[in-house]
Order: sequence, then C-alpha cells, then structure tokens
Amino acid sequence: MSWFTSLAPNSIGSWEELKKVFIDNYMATCTRPGTKHDLSRINQKPSELLRSYIRRFFEMRNSIPNITEAEVITTFIRGLYHHELRSKFNHKPPTGIGEMITTANQYVDVEEAEVHFNEDAGTQRPSHRYDDRPNDQRHSDRRPDDRSYHRDSGRDRTGGHRPSQNRRRRPEHIIAAVNQPRAKRNYD
Repeated sequence: MSWFTSLAPNSIGSWEELKKVFIDNYMATCTRPGTKHDLSRINQKPSELLRSYIRRFFEMRNSIPNITEAEVITTFIRGLYHHELRSKFNHKPPTGIGEMITTANQYVDVEEAEVHFNEDAGTQRPSHRYDDRPNDQRHSDRRPDDRSYHRDSGRDRTGGHRPSQNRRRRPEHIIAAVNQPRAKRNYD
C-alpha cells in the first residue's frame, strides 16, 4: 500500500480516478497467461539435460489456457534437441501427453544414469548417445555408396532390379557369424 500513501494530497477526485491509478500501478506486476507462441519458444539447449527441458516446457504449458493435447505434443517434439527421442516420436507419435511423458522419462532415466556413471568415472561432461552436430554436418561422414543406395536402387532401369548393384555389404564379422556351421541336434 506504499503506492497509495505516496500519492500527492488531493490528487484523486473520484472512484474512477482511483481505479485508474490502482490498475496502472498493478498492471505491470500481474502475470499474464502464456500463449501458444510462448510455448513454441521453449527449446532444449544442446547441453541441457532432458529433465530440465521437460520441466521448463511444462511450467510454461501449465500457464497456457485453451491449448489442445495435439498442440502440446507437436510443440514438445519440435523443441527437442535429444535426437533419439525426437526420432522415436517422429516415427511413432505419442497418442497422448501421458504416453509422451512416460516415454520421455525413460530417456531421462538413461541420461541421468549416464551422468552418474560419468561422475563416478571422473569425467566432466555427460556422454550423449545422440548426435549433437548441427543438421548440415550430421550426415557428412557417410560413405558415398550409402547415399547412392537410397537414391538409385536400380529398379527404374529397363533391365529390372540388379541385386549386385547398389547394395550395402555386411561387415565381415557378421558374415563369419552367419556362415558358421551349426551343431547338429539329436531329437531321440
């Protein structure tokens, strides 16, 4: 009430003037409800742990009235930097917020276990299991035959599909394991 006692004497002549001064004084201190735009500005930072992002996202979400579940899910996925979780959600979108949080918490548990393991081992930075390079550099380490395999399968040629062309080769240790003879079983 210090604002009221600091008013100049006889500066208020009516209830309307008092109402205006009161509203002007408290307008700036009132928290307004968030908007969908505010929620879309919440993004996971590259070095931020998933739990921290989830907490920040849902603190903002809880301040927004009249937002659909689908909008919340879409905005959450768009703001993710955790590539494994984002990829999982893009391949199979969650049906509800509860399912989304349950899945995200599973990734949080793994991430926190990695952090504790690294702390015990004496390393500073948590090892991320996802690729944290910028989008334009993420696939620069592919072999040239990987790109051509997807682009040109050979099916559009007049000779039909040629199985020997544009196929990936299995690593040698997998071929050795596949080609090992199996033990014979007796079913007597």
